[in-house]
Amino acid sequence: MGPPGGDATNPAQAMPRARKTKVQTIQPVINPHAAGADIGAREIYVAPPSALTNEPVRSFPTFTEDLRALVAWLQSFGIKSVAMEATSVYWIPLAELLEEAKIEVCLVNPRHVKNVPGRKTDVMDCQWLQYLHSVGLLRGAFRPAAEVRGPPRQTRQGHGSDPGQGAERRLPQRTSKPRPRISASNSSQRLLKREVS
Repeated sequence: MGPPGGDATNPAQAMPRARKTKVQTIQPVINPHAAGADIGAREIYVAPPSALTNEPVRSFPTFTEDLRALVAWLQSFGIKSVAMEATSVYWIPLAELLEEAKIEVCLVNPRHVKNVPGRKTDVMDCQWLQYLHSVGLLRGAFRPAAEVRGPPRQTRQGHGSDPGQGAERRLPQRTSKPRPRISASNSSQRLLKREVS
């Protein structure tokens, strides 16, 4: 009896060769200059790529000067894109400052982030957003261009010398007299008049 693969001297009976397949190496990180931000009412947690800094997460208060410091901190690492969840209206000031600094904003639906499998409990939200964004698993929501949206929120107030001048442009003036309030006794009297008639 010969070897299990057939006769080694006979090429027709030799073991079949394994096919050479071309294996592509896929880079897991698509966007190496992506950061993640977890937006809150009082604090914003930001995670740049761990390869760029020894400080994996940093928190910033939500005052304008602190948001500007956050943007400058991200620019120091060469960040080109920041992923953040659309939480209430708290994301708007940071998004506007990032766009002014020519940093792309990837605004994501929180439901979509929760549906991605594999989240670990010891990872902060901003680190998870940074990871998902860097490997290309987040899809940003549509946001019109700045020209279409209009001026930034900070400049939407009136620009007159009189503080009340801007309020007149924002709020329509009441031209008719206010309607009188109807008390319970007035409404019951009206009902009685209708029943009698």
